[in-house]
Amino acid sequence: MEEAIIKNCAPVLGGLKTGSLFCCRKDKNILKKQVDDLNRRLSKKGVSVFILKTTPDFSLVYVCRKTKLEKDTEGFEVRSFLRKIGYVSFTFEALLETLFRRFSQDLTFPHEIGLFLGYPLEDVIGFIKNKGDNFKICGYWKVYNDEKYAEILFGRFSKCTEVYTRLFLSGSKRIEQLTVSV
Repeated sequence: MEEAIIKNCAPVLGGLKTGSLFCCRKDKNILKKQVDDLNRRLSKKGVSVFILKTTPDFSLVYVCRKTKLEKDTEGFEVRSFLRKIGYVSFTFEALLETLFRRFSQDLTFPHEIGLFLGYPLEDVIGFIKNKGDNFKICGYWKVYNDEKYAEILFGRFSKCTEVYTRLFLSGSKRIEQLTVSV
């Protein structure tokens, strides 16, 4: 589990990104124990791990930073967007509760998840309006607005993942050591 988090969520651990998602094919009871253990170890650094959704084939794991999510969702435009789709409160807990509910009620993927991953609102809206087509570039997400800014971020995220993976796999750093406090 730790290796999967390093490979899929290094920019979150490094404080560069709000959140990341990845699929995990583990027994749900084993996964729950691992998530509980990781939360105990990483919460001191501001990182939380959640099982967002479980199906018979896989679980969707969400790793995030509470302070970054709260900051990302404090703007008028973001809150207006989220209100239109059913969000009524903007505390960390309320945001997650609504997101979890939307995942459990809907068979489609709730596209506002991009905001929970730190994507710019313009790109989330662009993705919805264009149904995933007509993007300028595609990296960590499909970019519809500021491609130069996104390219810089994508480079930082990739470098972080490369360095964190190397350090973790070499055994020189544990996940707690690689997780920065922000």
